Amino acid sequence: MNALHRLHASVMAEVIPHLARFLKGQELPVQHLVAMFKILVDGPQSVAAIATEVGLTQTAASRMVDKMVRAGLVDRTENPDDRRRKRLTLTKKGETLLEELPVVTIRVYEDILSALPGDVIADLSAPLAALCRALPEPPRPLRAARDDAVPAMASGGVGDR
Repeated sequence: MNALHRLHASVMAEVIPHLARFLKGQELPVQHLVAMFKILVDGPQSVAAIATEVGLTQTAASRMVDKMVRAGLVDRTENPDDRRRKRLTLTKKGETLLEELPVVTIRVYEDILSALPGDVIADLSAPLAALCRALPEPPRPLRAARDDAVPAMASGGVGDR
C-alpha cells in the first residue's frame, strides 16, 4: 500500500462514519447527496442530468427531486431556454448542508498531517506544493470550503499553492 493510499484510507476511516451520522441525522439518502453535489459543482441541472448522475430513471429522479424540493434543499423552476424543462438549483438550506462535508474531510487530513514530526512536514512541503500546482483547481464552491477550513495547514506550508 503506498503512502497516499494509506493517508487516504486513514482519512476515510474517520470521514465515512461521520458521513453516515450526517446522512442519518438529516434523513438524507446518498442519492440526494450525490444530486446536490452535482448541482453545487456544476451549477443548475435538469432532472434528466440528475437521473443520469444518480443512476435512476427520469421518473424515479423526478420523484426524488420532489422529495428534495419538499425538504427545502432544492428549488425547481422553469428553464428560461426551454419552458418544458425544469431547472434545479440548491436552496440556501441545501448549500449550508453541503458546506460541512468538505470541512470535515479537510479537518481530518489536517489532524493526521499535523501529528507528523516537523522534519517529515518539512520534507513533504515542496512535493505537496508541486502536486497542488499540477492538479486542476477544485470547483469554486469546494475550493472556498477548503481555503476557509485549513488556516493552520496553510500557514505550515503543507500543500500550499
